[in-house]
This record gives sequence, structure tokens and C-alpha cells, in this order.
Amino acid sequence: MLFVAKKNPNGTGSRPRKRPNGRYEARYWIDTPEGRKRQSVYGATSKECAEKLADVKKKANESTQFVPSNLTVAEFLGQYEEVAKGTMKRRSFETYQDIARLHLLPAFGDTKLKALTREQVQRLYSRKRDQGLSAARVRRIHGALSAALNKAVRWRMVPHNVCKEVSPPRVEAPEINPMTRDQAKEFLTAAETDRHYVLYVLGITTGMRIG
Repeated sequence: MLFVAKKNPNGTGSRPRKRPNGRYEARYWIDTPEGRKRQSVYGATSKECAEKLADVKKKANESTQFVPSNLTVAEFLGQYEEVAKGTMKRRSFETYQDIARLHLLPAFGDTKLKALTREQVQRLYSRKRDQGLSAARVRRIHGALSAALNKAVRWRMVPHNVCKEVSPPRVEAPEINPMTRDQAKEFLTAAETDRHYVLYVLGITTGMRIG
């Protein structure tokens, strides 16, 4: 872990100071197995020194971004489910449970979370399509897995979400065959006695959708 020595008044980081030799210095500390040690960066100008310190901080953040977990995918999904249960809508949570039980756990429940690859995920999608699942259904599997892995990234269990590297199947837009003018007239004539007649007229004459 990295600790900056001093803070600017606006809290943006270490303030470079000018040394007797004319160069600038900014200090920071790092945690090591032997204890906390002080380090410095130097520059010919205050700006150069601040840029070097910013680069050190960036690299330190990247190196501590995640802690590889030895959990299996099944164990991780168990932890995720406990959180999802209290944050998802009931129907969404039930859908996730079904997807996890029927598709995710059988596919790679025993795989180490840190070892899960985009190839494994992509193959899962291909198998499901070969087994007859619709593209829309496979995309729901993709959405559930991606949401879970986003949480794994946030929990710093993995460095990135492998679902962002795969390509779920594309859902073809259904072909729409609207009624002709004559068909619409015939329909409205036949529906004149129906209690929803006004809604039919509204829908046909304005093109409104249910939503």
C-alpha cells in the first residue's frame, strides 16, 4: 500500500518541495514485509515531480486492485446470491436462481473463479444454442453471469469481467406484418360489440403500443 507524505490544501496529493540543489522532491511511503519505508521521486520542476508521483500512485493502485480468490465459481455464486437476495426484485432473483442452477453451476461450478475464461463462457453460449435455447434466453444467461462477475470485480476477487470479452447471440427482431386498411376495417366491424372496442380503435388509429 502507498501513503503520500503531505497533502495539498485542496487534498489532491503530495506537494513537491524544492531542494537546495534546485530540484524538486515529493515523498511517499510504501508498506513492505519489513515495515513502512519512505520513498521519493524527483524532478527538475514542480510539475515534473508531481507527474512522477501521480505515476507511482497509479501503478500502486493497479498492483493492489484485486486479491486473487481461491473460491470456485459455485462458492462465489453462493456469496453473490446472499447479497442479490436482498437487492433484487423477487421475480428477478428467482430468474437468477433458475439460471444459476440450470446453466451456470453445471457448466463451471467447480472452476476456480480466478481461472474462468472467456473461452469457457463463449462455449457455454454455443452449447446452449446447439441444445435449442433461443438467443434471447442465452442473452439472459449472459446478463445474469455478467452481473455476478461485475460484483466479483467490485469485491476485488478478479481483475476484470470476462463476460465483457464474449459475444452473446444476437436476437433477431421479429418480422411485423401490420393489417391492411381493409383488414383493419373488417376487424373493427367484427369487434363493435366487444367491451374493449374503444381500445382497439385507439390502437389501430394511433399505432400505440401496450407500453
